[in-house]
Amino acid sequence: MKLIHMADLHLDSKLDANLPKDKVGIRKNELLHNFERVFEYAVEEKVNVVLIAGDLFDTGRITRTTRDVVYETVRKHPEIQVYYLRGNHDSYQAAVEDLPENMHLFAETWASYELGDNGSGKKVMLYGIELDRNNTGVASAALHTQENDINIVMLHGQQTEYSAGDQAETIHVKKFASKNIDYMALGHVHKYQRDEIDSRGIWCYPGCLEGRGFDEPGEHGFVVLETEGNKIKDTFVPFAKRKIFDCKIDISGLKDAIEISDKISKALKGEGCNGDDILKVTLTGEVDPESDINTSYLNERFKNEYFFIKIKDDTRSRIDFSGYDGDLSLKGEAVRGIADLDMSDERKSDILRIITRALNGEKLER
Repeated sequence: MKLIHMADLHLDSKLDANLPKDKVGIRKNELLHNFERVFEYAVEEKVNVVLIAGDLFDTGRITRTTRDVVYETVRKHPEIQVYYLRGNHDSYQAAVEDLPENMHLFAETWASYELGDNGSGKKVMLYGIELDRNNTGVASAALHTQENDINIVMLHGQQTEYSAGDQAETIHVKKFASKNIDYMALGHVHKYQRDEIDSRGIWCYPGCLEGRGFDEPGEHGFVVLETEGNKIKDTFVPFAKRKIFDCKIDISGLKDAIEISDKISKALKGEGCNGDDILKVTLTGEVDPESDINTSYLNERFKNEYFFIKIKDDTRSRIDFSGYDGDLSLKGEAVRGIADLDMSDERKSDILRIITRALNGEKLER
């Protein structure tokens, strides 16, 4: 038996504010289309079951297009059973109205589903409960499984090794030890994570299906599960349409726009960025106050090489105050005045850069 474990699609969500309006529209459609692509993958790979561990939707206000695409995609594949455990972002009404026959839900008490036979005579069982302040503290004690079954438990919340009382959506993993769990399918954390529950089972967050902002960089996708004898084999599958990069590039010692541009280009290629990706680039390091760090030029230079790129200057000016002792120019006077100020070198660096750019007739872009 093969299963897909995914979570945190957050369909119809607001995307990163850094993206221009036209890119936001494209990304929203891509996130929705990715849901369809998961089922295309499932058909090709002969997947029997899709687990959605919460936050399929982002809010209770779901567009008609999103609703139609999600439910019609599920209906078009009656051979695939979908088990959807709602998360803290999901709307109850939107989730249950006009539900496809092959889409199954959970509630605030434990529900169980028999998924089938693993091919070796063992039953594959799925258990799930939607956590809230009333049931979080007692959920583990109320779970009853059979030792000889292959047991999957689905939850949405923040896992912790330490007791967190009855805080809503907190999963105290150690309380689930010795519960005959082979795989705990979690949702809520947007980055892939995996660790042991006990000697028998593991817990896993697949992460979000697609990164939505610069706080969600790296690979995103889902986990494929395969039942093998007494065990479950789990494999993370990268599936995002685009990768998000948050890159810091040290340009210490560089002075002109061309060599800075070349350094950025080489660094991004080294990171494995390609034209489909979404990038935030922060320039760091110590540079001469006269260095030409023109982020307007740099953003224009790279804007057609990637789906979206934003370059920000976060360098610091390298100050040698002694070099201006005999300088009678306006800049020399300014530098000596800054040297006498009672503040950090970092703050002095910022002021010196502003003055240098102003004297050169440039606009400081931060």
